[in-house]
Formats: sequence, structure tokens, C-alpha cells
Amino acid sequence: MTMSMTLKEFLEKNRISNETWEASTCKWDELAAIGTDHESHRDQLLQSAELFAKAIQNFDSVHSVRWRVKNTDHLLEKIVRKRCEGSEKYLALTLDNYHQVITDLVGLRALHLFKDDCFAIDGMLRTKWPLTETPIAYTRLGDTEGLEKHFAEKGFNVKRHPAGYRSIHYVCESQAFHRKVLTEVQVRTIFEEGWSEIDHRIRYPNFSENALVGYFLAIFNRMAGSADEMGGFVRGLTTHLDGLDNQLIQATREKEQTLVAMEKLLSELGDAKIAGSQSQETVVALRAEIDKMRQPTSVGLFLSESAGGGSASEGGPGNQLLRWMTELTSNFV
Repeated sequence: MTMSMTLKEFLEKNRISNETWEASTCKWDELAAIGTDHESHRDQLLQSAELFAKAIQNFDSVHSVRWRVKNTDHLLEKIVRKRCEGSEKYLALTLDNYHQVITDLVGLRALHLFKDDCFAIDGMLRTKWPLTETPIAYTRLGDTEGLEKHFAEKGFNVKRHPAGYRSIHYVCESQAFHRKVLTEVQVRTIFEEGWSEIDHRIRYPNFSENALVGYFLAIFNRMAGSADEMGGFVRGLTTHLDGLDNQLIQATREKEQTLVAMEKLLSELGDAKIAGSQSQETVVALRAEIDKMRQPTSVGLFLSESAGGGSASEGGPGNQLLRWMTELTSNFV
């Protein structure tokens, strides 16, 4: 494909000016040879990408995986652009080393639901494949210092992305075939993926300098960040509510145990044939309390009173009543 294209056709198709081409100092025959070599290895790169995708999809915190092998035209355009910018490693790029210099010939995106899931994914990635460079955590202006500090403590190179992208970038190395393959893995939330896809489609190449479009994309970026925060908040709220449910279940269980013990003591009092109207009135009052506590509506009150006056095992109303009955039994039996 590449060899059949002329330099003029390549420049026009990829919107590269003659000035940019001259500044890159590229030679068309060398660039075309790189394109041909990349095409010849496409099947191997596709198979490598599929292996990566299947493995990452099995990570517990990963929602979905997207992958691609770099388009040949995009590869060659990137080489021209980077050389024009004076990138040192691209200036030394050749047919023999381009597949080790360019780290995103294979690219994957691992998407997750909650912002904190990235740390679980990080642990699995580091144990699965060797990393060729320190992973980069891109943050945006407005992210908390605590988050950036946590990334730094986890061994990330933390950078503020000028366009507001939030994403973690890894470069992993594998060798399923004759030649080693470098794979760029990007980890981000589903909300960030949605925003970045829209931003990329709108901003490039036609409206990159439009201030109004940029303004609304910045608002969209903040909305995506807020959605991530809300997702984390809802998960935390659910965990808290589950804890309250467990407390309620425990309180209900302790209440039932208390009622059983109280009924046993009442039976003992009856067997002892306690004399005296005052004692009989006490027994009647105790039975009334038991009936009251057996009502379903009393469970919440029992839990709240237990929380206010100590745990159910220490100072709850059921155990206070149980101690009262125990003292009464010791006096009459």
C-alpha cells in the first residue's frame, strides 16, 4: 500500500505542508520502507493485541477493553510530525529500530467503572507483563492533591495534561512471536473514555483552535469528572448502608436472644409460684414488655436505643430488662 503512494499523495492525504516535510528531514524511500515493514507485521501485531485484550478483560475491575493496531498512514504522519518537532528519539529512528522507538504500534484501553479501580488494575498489570518505562498518570487542573500524591506513592510519573485528559499510560513488553512487541495500555474510566472520544472527534482536525468549542469541551470535561466523583460516592454510600443493614440484623438477632431469655425467666418465676400482688404485677408488666418488643416496629427503636446507650450486648434496653428479671428471680426463687 505504502509503496504505491507517492510523496505528494501522502502529504495531501495527511495534511502535511511542504514546510513541515522539509523540517522533518525525512526521506520518502526510508519512510515508505517503514510503512511496508509495518504492514508486513500487521497480522502478528493483531494477534498480540488480541492476547493482551483477552488477558486484561479477565481482570476483576476491568469493565471492557478496546484495542487497535496503528494505522500505517498515522504511523508515518507521526514520524514526520515528531521529527519536525525535534524529538530526539525520532531523529534517530530507522527501519531497524522503529518498532522499539514507537511504543503504541499496538494500543489497548482498559475501561473501568469507578475511579479507584485503577489501582487494582495497576497491580495486575505490573505482575502480568514487564514495563519498559515508568507508567504515567495524567491528571487535570482541579484534581485533588491527595489523588496526585497517591499516584506518586504508587510509583507513577504524575503529569498535568494540557487538554484535561485523565488517564494512566503503560508501555508493556511481550514476545509471542519472533520480534518483541511494545504495547501501550491506557487505563481510564468509562466517563473519561466518553469525553475523550468526543473531544478527539470534535477538536481534531477542524476545530482545534475554536475558543467556543474549547470552552464547552472544558465544561464537558468537568461534567465527566463530576460523574466519576458521583460514582465513587454512590459506591461508598452503598457500603455504608450495607453496614447499617448488618447492624440491624445483629440487633434483631440479639433482641430475639434477649426475648428468649426473658421468657425463660418468666417461666421460672411462674414455676416458683411467687406470692404477693406486687410480684404478680411485675410478671404481668414483664409479659407486656415482651409483647411490645416482639412487634416488628420495635426493631428500629431497639437498634437506635442500643446505638445511643451502648451496644446491644452492653447497654441496650433488652439487656437492661433482662438484668431486671434476673435480679427479680434471685430474690424470689
